[in-house]
Amino acid sequence: SGIEPLPKKLFSYSAFVREPLDRIISHYYFRRGYRGDPFHSICVRFNLTESVPRIEDQDNAQTQFLGGRVGTPDTETFETAKRNIRDMKFVGIYEKLDESVVLLHHYLGSDEILVKLPQRKVDYLKKKMTTYLSNEEKEKLKKYV
Repeated sequence: SGIEPLPKKLFSYSAFVREPLDRIISHYYFRRGYRGDPFHSICVRFNLTESVPRIEDQDNAQTQFLGGRVGTPDTETFETAKRNIRDMKFVGIYEKLDESVVLLHHYLGSDEILVKLPQRKVDYLKKKMTTYLSNEEKEKLKKYV
């Protein structure tokens, strides 16, 4: 369900953000392949552009999470998300994961990378969808990023 306004003294927060369209595509294929996901049946029954409008947490999901609310983000959610991300000690970028992990270790004061990054598998279906996503499909999905 996301995070509320951040307590100032108890914790240091960090987040990794991702290019929104890539996140939607990846999340769709994860849900499609994971039977335990509550939206699995929707993603199996409908294609990418048909499933996204049927799943509440797909509408600007990173803003929902960072703003602490599920559903189409309103102005208050957007402002909370902006405030929360400004208050975080570290924000990494998924598309720059290797570099972000190095920066995170630097922020934590470690000279040695303590986390070994796994070999990331290239998801053939995601790659294919990203490569062959039509302009019409991209336009349909833009309102959810």
